[in-house]
Amino acid sequence: MSTPRRQLRSTATPEEQEQAILAAATEEFADVGVRRASMDYVAKRAGVSRSTLYRRFPNKEALLMGVGNIVFVDAMKRLNKACQGHDPKGAVVAAFVESSNILNENPMLRRLFLSDLEILGTIIDMSSPSEQMFFEGAVNAIRATLHAAGSTMDDDDLAATSEILMRVAGSLFQVPSQRVDITDPESTRAFAEKYLAPLVH
Repeated sequence: MSTPRRQLRSTATPEEQEQAILAAATEEFADVGVRRASMDYVAKRAGVSRSTLYRRFPNKEALLMGVGNIVFVDAMKRLNKACQGHDPKGAVVAAFVESSNILNENPMLRRLFLSDLEILGTIIDMSSPSEQMFFEGAVNAIRATLHAAGSTMDDDDLAATSEILMRVAGSLFQVPSQRVDITDPESTRAFAEKYLAPLVH
């Protein structure tokens, strides 16, 4: 099947070209997986030349890093919004439900968690001199959100609890449970209220 080509106007700015490339890469990674994704197909999807693509992103790892940053920033914004107005226990429930929604709704994340676990590990470990690793960045973002919601736990305990919450959400998504349906918000909420909210004070 041929890959659809977007036509960028000839006056597209470098920022617009980069946005088109990242959007195309996200679609390509979701459709065929990171391992099988083609840089040439990404260029075609984005409506840019190969030279433009490689000038912005010299290899697939750099492209994956760019897409990962977008997914990370969007997820953190959604989690922060979901937790607004809640006390610490309510914020845990809201964050857990929203995390499940994010995993269920994002085609690329679904593929990574369910099919490309090796690649998921690579993304989690990716870092640059100016950025924290994605996993630790997410843990710290959740810790800060719970602290802002009024948690009185010390930073180390709150960070450890935030990590537990992330790991539980990811594992439940990867391995279906008979005790909680991670695709059902009500089931997810009930589980979080009973088992996860008590972890935070």
